[in-house]
Amino acid sequence: MTLMPVGVSTVKMASPKCLCTPAFTGPECQYPTEGHCTANPCYNGGTCEYISEAPYYHCICPTGFNGLFCHILDYSFPGGPARDVTPAPKVTVSCEIPECENKKGNKICDSACNNYACDWDGGDCSLNFNDPWQNCSAALQCWRYFNNGKCDEQCHNAGCLYDGFDCQRLEGQC
Repeated sequence: MTLMPVGVSTVKMASPKCLCTPAFTGPECQYPTEGHCTANPCYNGGTCEYISEAPYYHCICPTGFNGLFCHILDYSFPGGPARDVTPAPKVTVSCEIPECENKKGNKICDSACNNYACDWDGGDCSLNFNDPWQNCSAALQCWRYFNNGKCDEQCHNAGCLYDGFDCQRLEGQC
């Protein structure tokens, strides 16, 4: 019997049986169970891949993204298996729309300029609050995941505006 490295073989009445870890199933623990990768925990085009050690999966990140879930913008990362990045690298971005600099603070919400790189249109789209994510690491890009219906743990803190309350459990609502 070939036992995958995700289980323990036991012998009962002359017939071996594999006791699989929770992430694998099958007579030889060769099939991933539904769960980790089914929910696709990887961000920014990362792909989930099962592995034999806990937590039994990891993300394969595209170029420019890193962190355990490919959630950290990291221009120096060439892509590949995700790595823990602590602290997140400093990210410098510039607005690619030259007109946005002149439109900033004109009291008109210019949606093309209402993004992190263009300084949130100088606050014109947010009651003159210049950067709602000023206390949130730019490398996390929490503005992209804000109020998207999925709890993004890396953004669930005061500086990152509690992920738009996506992590709040809706219990007992009528």
